[in-house]
Amino acid sequence: MTIRLAKPEEHRQIYHWWKDIFAFDDGGHIDYYFATYVPKAILYVLVDEHDELLCALNVHLKTLVINEAKFQTSFIVGIFTPPKHRHQGYMHKLLSGVLDERSHTDLFTLIQAYEPGIYAPFGFVDLYARRQFILDAKHIPVLSSQGVTYEPDPIAMTALYHRFTSHFNAYAHRQVTDMSDLIGEVKAQQGRIISVGSGADLSAYAFIFPHGTHIEIDEIVYTDAKALLQILSTLLASSPKVLLKVSQAEDLTKLFPKAPMERVPYTALRINNLDLFNTHFKVSATNTTAALVAFKRPVWFRENQ
Repeated sequence: MTIRLAKPEEHRQIYHWWKDIFAFDDGGHIDYYFATYVPKAILYVLVDEHDELLCALNVHLKTLVINEAKFQTSFIVGIFTPPKHRHQGYMHKLLSGVLDERSHTDLFTLIQAYEPGIYAPFGFVDLYARRQFILDAKHIPVLSSQGVTYEPDPIAMTALYHRFTSHFNAYAHRQVTDMSDLIGEVKAQQGRIISVGSGADLSAYAFIFPHGTHIEIDEIVYTDAKALLQILSTLLASSPKVLLKVSQAEDLTKLFPKAPMERVPYTALRINNLDLFNTHFKVSATNTTAALVAFKRPVWFRENQ
């Protein structure tokens, strides 16, 4: 068996596998992902002696900011094995090989982890979780919708994102092109962008997705509680419930003391070279869990590709 990069002519087969395996989480995302993100991704595959694809994963290169320093970081998504090749250890072999290769270029590797500890055998530690609040009209005061718009401005949104993430110790750096891609991704999934204010006065934006029984807020960035509440009040004027997803560090229980809330794992981290980490951050951590204690402020990481 061999680990190699996917050939351009294999992308179509991988796309069809994604459409089958990840159909539960598609909603228009897969077509947009393959058109917009795959050309910039690194697609690894494991093949047998006949060069047949056994499993695959994608690596996206992100700029991770930690303690105000920027690091190229590999972000692994889309791990899958076709049904006929499952339960034979192929994914373990592929992931181990890719991690070994990325460890020579990236200090950190991130991976989506919806189940706590699932990638612990590979050295990953849960880094980032989200708080999910279920809100209805009794939890939110009625506020004016003046200044609320559904016309996204990627430049203003990027500037607001930078102000917002400056309160966190680790986050993904975004450029205007990244924000434009995210706006396109939201629209491809029949979502919308709602914001408060405009230009330099933009005080909040949110990625929202309407469902039959509620509106989901998958990302929200804001300057203060008033801007946050104004978006929630506007959405609850047209929907009985809002599912609000924020970082674990955003303790909004004082704002919504009676709202149901759960913590959901989202992203796990692997430090590929602990000695280099210790040297750079001037700490003496013995493992990744101990190293995370060195982060003096909270983490914000909503990326999913």
